[in-house]
Amino acid sequence: MKKLVLLIGIAGLVIGFLYFDINQFLTLEGLKVSLGRFENWRTTTPLLVGVSFFLLYVMFAVLFLPGAVVMTLAAGAMFGMFWGLLIVSFASSFGRL
Repeated sequence: MKKLVLLIGIAGLVIGFLYFDINQFLTLEGLKVSLGRFENWRTTTPLLVGVSFFLLYVMFAVLFLPGAVVMTLAAGAMFGMFWGLLIVSFASSFGRL
């Protein structure tokens, strides 16, 4: 029963990803458009942005969704090399557990 609920939840997430076309936001062009809004959000609430990006990356790693490579590059661009590397390293490791 638990496996069925888990499979339904995963299927729901994948269907939502495809239905809402979230992949368009994970292209380099989509990231360029959103960069100004993101910078404003990151300066006002840096911890919330870091944790949100971490959880989103974990979701992509768990569900094997496309866009993880772009998210890895975006983490370096958005958070800087040190913090981007730290967030992506822990999120990808946590997502593979």
